[in-house]
Amino acid sequence: MQSSEIEVLCPRCKVPMNFYSRTERTSRTDGTEINIVRYYKCPVCGKTIIDEELLVRQTAEGVKITVKHNGLKKTAIIREVSRAG
Repeated sequence: MQSSEIEVLCPRCKVPMNFYSRTERTSRTDGTEINIVRYYKCPVCGKTIIDEELLVRQTAEGVKITVKHNGLKKTAIIREVSRAG
């Protein structure tokens, strides 16, 4: 099977953009929050295009994951369920 790469061109400069991922971890009184941003950045003009954002947060309901991709936002809550014997 042949793999393929996607090349994203800067809308201003028409040169290939570089792909980056940035992770920020924040301590909160109710737990830790992790924000992951994946984006393209032009090496010539610096224009940035966000590809995907992930927000992971511990809540009273469980782990809440919010994903933003191409203008769409989806949220899921994952919680541990105890099983009776």
